[in-house]
Amino acid sequence: TLFAGVALGLAPAIQHTRSDLNSDLKEGGRDTGSESRNRVRSLFIVSEIALSLMLLVAAGLLLKSFSQLRGVNPGFDANHVLAVRLSLPAARYSNAASVKTFYDRIKTRMVGMPGVEGVSAASALPLSGLIARTTFTIAGRAPLNPSETPFAQHRWVGPGYFETMKIPIVRGRDITDSDNDHGAGVIIIDQALQRQYFGAEDPLGAHVLINMGDGNPAREYEVVGIVEDVKHMGLTDEPIPTLYGPIPQA
Repeated sequence: TLFAGVALGLAPAIQHTRSDLNSDLKEGGRDTGSESRNRVRSLFIVSEIALSLMLLVAAGLLLKSFSQLRGVNPGFDANHVLAVRLSLPAARYSNAASVKTFYDRIKTRMVGMPGVEGVSAASALPLSGLIARTTFTIAGRAPLNPSETPFAQHRWVGPGYFETMKIPIVRGRDITDSDNDHGAGVIIIDQALQRQYFGAEDPLGAHVLINMGDGNPAREYEVVGIVEDVKHMGLTDEPIPTLYGPIPQA
């Protein structure tokens, strides 16, 4: 807009500073305007109208896209949610027990603050741009070729994560404090993973072997819950099959 205003206003101004006022008045008196100047003025008028029309069309498309994005359900509610990213030094927090103790201590202090309704933790938040994918196999099914091995992104979360983020649990249960590193492995899947890899089969109670790719053997987890899909990468992207596991069992 600034460029159009300067460009379309500067050229006529320069033209008038170079013109002879006396001859212009004579030409105006005889009503015989310069044909070349008329063509330049017409060109500027047409250009200004064309640029204005382009700006109006672009603004209309922008408002339409913004309205459509506001109508997209991301799968969670970010209103009144405060996210803080923490990185614990590995030298001091070298095992799952020390990490859990740290978060438990913070959670206890924050829950008592005025206005705080829920506190939880997660390895990565939706729309953060972070993604970690892993392969897995469903126990009891025939081995597949490497190219057919199922894969999904994994997110490690704490108790109360789905309630805090307002992610509905469709079936089954949430992650609890008893899902620690000493207990049996449990996992929660989203509907995208259920549709893609279980179909009409009931996934609750099924066991999956997850290979984290860290050199350790695959660990067995039981599917204990199903949650609605969350748009992790973008509002216009399709939901990615996702596994949610307890942080102590990462």
